[in-house]
Amino acid sequence: MAVKWNLGDEEHAHKAILLLTRFARGQTDLFAPDYIRYEVPSAITVATQGRGARITQVQGKEAIEEFLNLGVRTVDSGRLALISKDNNCWGFFTAFPGCSITKCRGARSVMHELK
Repeated sequence: MAVKWNLGDEEHAHKAILLLTRFARGQTDLFAPDYIRYEVPSAITVATQGRGARITQVQGKEAIEEFLNLGVRTVDSGRLALISKDNNCWGFFTAFPGCSITKCRGARSVMHELK
């Protein structure tokens, strides 16, 4: 979802931007596994490479800086996996459009344990 904030040609990018807007306005909280700090910059970097580059090198650098400065709360991925398993909430790890923490069984328990 976070990669879609900077790659507007991605499917469901408009939903991702809506989520980012809500986060920026303080209307929602965002948290992610700690490896997001590597995954998003990597995906953005790939989008700047080759003949079919989707964004320029400058745009990529700016996008990475903006992402890292957003303040998305991260959670140790091992801890998140254990908490999710214990609460039957694997939605954190799915990449399907429309997946939401609120749609997972046990979501409230997971969110409570992460705070």
